[in-house]
Amino acid sequence: MKKILAALLVLMVLKTEAQTTAMDFTMNDCNGNMHNLFSELDQNKVVILEFFMLNCTPCISAGHQIDPIYNQCALQYPGHVMFYQFGYDNSYTCTQISNWVNTNGFISTPFDSGANQVAYYGGFGMPTIAVVAGPNHDVIYSSVGYTSGDTAAIHAAIITYFFVNPINSVQTISNTNTNIFPLPANDLLKVKSSEKFDEVNLYSIDGSVLKTYEISSDQFSIDVSDLRNGIYLLRLKTKDDYSYKKFEVLH
Repeated sequence: MKKILAALLVLMVLKTEAQTTAMDFTMNDCNGNMHNLFSELDQNKVVILEFFMLNCTPCISAGHQIDPIYNQCALQYPGHVMFYQFGYDNSYTCTQISNWVNTNGFISTPFDSGANQVAYYGGFGMPTIAVVAGPNHDVIYSSVGYTSGDTAAIHAAIITYFFVNPINSVQTISNTNTNIFPLPANDLLKVKSSEKFDEVNLYSIDGSVLKTYEISSDQFSIDVSDLRNGIYLLRLKTKDDYSYKKFEVLH
């Protein structure tokens, strides 16, 4: 009995521990095209994976929030960002999957047979989301379930990845009408723009939100004296759009 309980405990730990490396797959999508995940990641790509149930309202909401992220990143990093949506188990047909994707208006690549990956990335809470990236096959974001706050975290994870692993065809994500100085920053980071910002988020290079500022101005300063030396991101949100600025803190 003790051995059985110990084995169950090990399985529970393995099941709940977040994965840091992607799970490879080779399979046809529901349009008949063959994919090998690791081969795609080896081309310095980022792949957003959503695993869903057909009758899952949060899965639809998550897809609608991920779609704009995918569209923007796909424009900024042409050919390097993909959005794959999988049925959460192996019982759905491609007809069911494709109908679900098309009915909800998602711009994604549909797949069936996602059971093994769902188990690998965290369990059967729906939706299950994973973002995987690059030749090291890293998991740069994962969650079981989805809230509106996850949208910015996914976007930041993708932006951060391409900051660290740039590609030649990347369009700038920094608003050219916004200046931040001094660079590197030591005490105060000053922001001056031709636009009025409503909210500013400070991210670490791994995509974690460190601080959020409610700002209604086109000029302001941020105290960075308590930050460690390193690279950080500012997400600058206006009424209609947002942009990112990268900066270094060096004391």
